Amino acid sequence: MTRSRLQMKIDILKTLEDENPLVPNRILGMTSMRARASMNHLVLMQMLSELETKGFLRVEVVGTDERPYKRLVYKTEEGAKAIRDYESLLENLGETT
Repeated sequence: MTRSRLQMKIDILKTLEDENPLVPNRILGMTSMRARASMNHLVLMQMLSELETKGFLRVEVVGTDERPYKRLVYKTEEGAKAIRDYESLLENLGETT
């Protein structure tokens, strides 16, 4: 069974959550995130762009050369709220994650 786009976006947000849940906005390297979210680079970048546009996370590019040195991802409070709402909905429906 394949994951829906919603599930993939939640997986990305949960990846940010899992790294250091005590810090509200934390940083995660792209390679580590791609492995933890179980998706290829192109799909991950599309999802990150969509999530950033909607305000669930913020992507910061470090480096000024033609090729960025590193991309850092910060989860926003809206992203944390989306995870809580999703988990609450699943709980109300009797599903588990």
